[in-house]
Amino acid sequence: EASYFEVPYHNSTHAADVLQTVHWILKKGGAASYLARIEILAVLCAAVAHDVGHDGKNNDFHKHIVSDRAISFNDRSIQENYHASTIFRAMKQDPSIDIFGNLNDEQAAMLRSTMIEMILMTDMSRHFEKLTAFKSVVEEVGQTKDRWENHKIVLLDLLLHSADISNQAKHHEMASKWTDCALSEFFAQGDEEKKRGLPQSQLCNREVTHRARSQIKFIKYIVLPTYTALGELLPAVRNEIVPRIHENLFQWNLLNRPVLSPLHGDLPDSLTLDVTKDPYPRKASTPTTATRQCWSPVLEGEEENGQRPLSQDMAISRTSLQF
Repeated sequence: EASYFEVPYHNSTHAADVLQTVHWILKKGGAASYLARIEILAVLCAAVAHDVGHDGKNNDFHKHIVSDRAISFNDRSIQENYHASTIFRAMKQDPSIDIFGNLNDEQAAMLRSTMIEMILMTDMSRHFEKLTAFKSVVEEVGQTKDRWENHKIVLLDLLLHSADISNQAKHHEMASKWTDCALSEFFAQGDEEKKRGLPQSQLCNREVTHRARSQIKFIKYIVLPTYTALGELLPAVRNEIVPRIHENLFQWNLLNRPVLSPLHGDLPDSLTLDVTKDPYPRKASTPTTATRQCWSPVLEGEEENGQRPLSQDMAISRTSLQF
């Protein structure tokens, strides 16, 4: 845990969130029934270690500044290679934390190779590659467990990846908090890129990135297709998680909807009430306790601390605007 940096998003809390989500997909989602015990151990350990040492910058940033990490890994999955190598180097240097020390050579080699594969496949540039591979296997073998014997790594890759992008699969209040953590980190990178005269990475330019729209696109093109595919194999994911993703998409669309001002009568479509005014300071600061409390994901049950859907809390008329 101490090897995780104090950055707004890719910190030890994110690792714990991914670990908890992997556990849910394994146990309540039913994925564990397709895997051997050592494979379950591998994906749990990979969840803990998958972002260890993340410095809050993406692969493109490291590539553009030709960082030591970029040089070490030849510009290929820079951060992911760094995370994988960091955890195994630490265990080699300090045998007291080598939890695999009692495994035989065959088991240790299998565990290491599987963890490395999964961590490297969390690289978002490989998203469509792994999603296509998974959908192809599901179409070929369906839910017949013994036919998955030669395709375990495809399932493991998507399992860890889906947990890594699971923010918008949580209740909206928690999904919104995670969104703010992520955008805070992205904007800090964008500010640094601007300062260095580098092209600003996608979602890192605070001047043009719209909070709600960024999540609408992420859900529609990344999160929802991933969990829909996973739900074809795991009915619990289809029945419990996919509807929540749809609900979050609905909530973000509400925040993206133009609102008429009660003070000026009918207004042109171009005039809107900006409910997503940039809340992020331009100057990067040390993450606060509030930033680090993007935690305690809820993946079961439909109660959300008595909160009603936003559509029930907001009533709009020509003469009043009530929340």
